[in-house]
Amino acid sequence: MFILAVTIIIIGIVFLVSGLAQAKKICAQTQHTGWRLLSLLIACFILGYSLVLGSLLIDKTVDAILFGLSMILFSGSIFVFMVTTFSLTTIQQLHMLAQEEKHNALHDPLTALPNRKHCIETVNFLVEDNIPFQLMLLDVVNFKQVNDGMGHFCGDQLLIQIGHRSRAHLSKGDFIARIGGDEFVVVMPNQSLDHALNIAHEINQSLKRPFSIDGFELTSSVIVGIGSYPKHGTSVDQIINAADVAMYWAKTNGNEVANFSSHMSQDARRKLQISRQIDQAIENNEFELFYQPIICLERDIVCSYEALMRWLDEDGKPITPSDFITIAEQSNKITSITEWMLDKVASDIEKLIKAGIHCPIHVNLSAKDLMSKNLENQLSRLAFLNKSFVNMVVLEITETTAINRLRSPATLLERLKQMGFRISLDDFGTGFSSLSLLRDLPVDQIKIDQSFVYQMQRNERNRSIVANSISLAHGLGYTVISEGVEHEEVVSILREYGCDYVQGYYYSPALPLERAINWTLSRDAEHYEQLAQHTVKKAAP
Repeated sequence: MFILAVTIIIIGIVFLVSGLAQAKKICAQTQHTGWRLLSLLIACFILGYSLVLGSLLIDKTVDAILFGLSMILFSGSIFVFMVTTFSLTTIQQLHMLAQEEKHNALHDPLTALPNRKHCIETVNFLVEDNIPFQLMLLDVVNFKQVNDGMGHFCGDQLLIQIGHRSRAHLSKGDFIARIGGDEFVVVMPNQSLDHALNIAHEINQSLKRPFSIDGFELTSSVIVGIGSYPKHGTSVDQIINAADVAMYWAKTNGNEVANFSSHMSQDARRKLQISRQIDQAIENNEFELFYQPIICLERDIVCSYEALMRWLDEDGKPITPSDFITIAEQSNKITSITEWMLDKVASDIEKLIKAGIHCPIHVNLSAKDLMSKNLENQLSRLAFLNKSFVNMVVLEITETTAINRLRSPATLLERLKQMGFRISLDDFGTGFSSLSLLRDLPVDQIKIDQSFVYQMQRNERNRSIVANSISLAHGLGYTVISEGVEHEEVVSILREYGCDYVQGYYYSPALPLERAINWTLSRDAEHYEQLAQHTVKKAAP
């Protein structure tokens, strides 16, 4: 009994020592006063157990009461060991869960790269420590086409592989994050601009190598904007904004990489100013519509017009459509401009008819017009107010609008066709899906882009493209307009190919309505005299 009692107490002391070690680990992780007191209490238990053990070893006799006390002490040591063990395990599990939640909060679930929040925190630390760095904003060029054309799975896989390839070109200490959508940020502390430019070039070269995704091979690239600390700002927002402005400047100017400079910021401020002025221009009726005649080659008369926007700012300086239409698209104000344009066209149609001209007007629609419910409602309203409106308006959609649509316009275009409107496919040949668009969309006409018509008399390839486009369109039952005609020789070639209509500076630039009316009546005077005589004969008893 003596040996058993001594053994039990020794084992109890071992359990208490192990429990004390685990209690100290808990103290180190929690820094809680309660666990410090418990650790002190366990140490006292160890001392007490040791005294009992010493007493037994001295007396070397154990009665039933002392043996029972040994069993109680042994049970107490097991209890202490179990409490500290289970507590430590629970705390470690909670700590792991907290670490996992923290990781998830700071990392992108798709690519496993740091996310926007982590990026901002990292850049903030560099700014607070006054460490210079280069920040690159990367925007994937063809992500939307992959996502829409091949599905979200392929789009996600492309982003994952782009993240992996981009990270492979970074040095130790560099940082890469996906901050949303198809945009990545690379931060390079204590690096020069030349180094950042080289890395941007290396990343682009690697992305141009084929990716293998779901059995398909495709390539990609990125547009890169670079901002530098402290040169381009003293805060996170300023540096990221500088890189963002540089990236959009590069995209607009057809470059792959751009380093921020002050003139880019001036361009951005100008665009913001124009965006603010658009609402005022609509309200104050500052926009104007000019009309470019479209000529029927067979009859050599004006058969329709294209309505084109013009805008003079407060100082009387023209703001080109390429500037304000693009900005209106980006700021979602294009639908307001289209609404104004359709109302103005409806008013001008009445003036044309009053002048004896029954030539339809082509109106350009943007992708956002096709996604807006307002377009169909407005066209229905205008058709109700003026019965000739449907026959006097041709709706033009660009090929790129049709290709890059967020949802298919075919259903809407079918409804517009049922209302009586004709549909023209503008900029034909500039996209990648021309044939499928002719098959899938309910169009009546195509407009061959002026890039193929320009210098067609000297460019055999352009002539071949135009000739085959005309033949294809006629085979499908569509009429053809060639735009951008500037030379008589081009007119002769187009007439030989059987083109139906032409427009361009060879005939006339876009003109204000009154001048367009006078120009038409003067140019086609014989035609309108015959019309007048025919009308008189019909009216005679």
